Amino acid sequence: IYNPIKLEKYTKKRRKDYLLTVGRLENQKNISGIIIAFKKIEKIFPSLKLIIIGSGQEGRRLKNLSRYLNISNKVKFEKFKNPSKYYKISKIFILNSFFEGLPNVLIEALNYKLPVISANCKSGPSEILANGKYGFLTKVNDPKLLSKKISYVLENYKLSKKKAIIGYKSLKRYDIKSQCFQYEKCLKKII
Repeated sequence: IYNPIKLEKYTKKRRKDYLLTVGRLENQKNISGIIIAFKKIEKIFPSLKLIIIGSGQEGRRLKNLSRYLNISNKVKFEKFKNPSKYYKISKIFILNSFFEGLPNVLIEALNYKLPVISANCKSGPSEILANGKYGFLTKVNDPKLLSKKISYVLENYKLSKKKAIIGYKSLKRYDIKSQCFQYEKCLKKII
């Protein structure tokens, strides 16, 4: 049984040149790898900005890393809040974790038809993205490869959007009604 998600109707908005990541600012999420990958491509895509939404112990270190790489003017840190506004206007969503359970942020990004790049970590991303059918998978902890994936998605944005739309259509399996029905079925068997 999947985590139940309340799927929302998405109203199309104009996408800005934002890369987005949402999650706790902890080592597990490997946000430093996203910052390093962003540094490798920011000169090629000068209008691109990186939005990081989250709070945690790594916050200061990640801000220092962006200053050290001389990209702090292009990296925006937001304390954790409802990210739906950013899902609607960003160009790409990135998950770069070392490991996950079932990362709801991938489901949320697809709910907004947002192209997704995810580390192929254990467990969850390859299942949610159907082994790359609904988004792009990359090696865990490989900023160079991640930067190449970001470039590829930006340069092939129509294909990337197509994958995200197909992914959006696959989300019924996570809908809160169907998942609650599954829980109800299990509870009836126990009782």
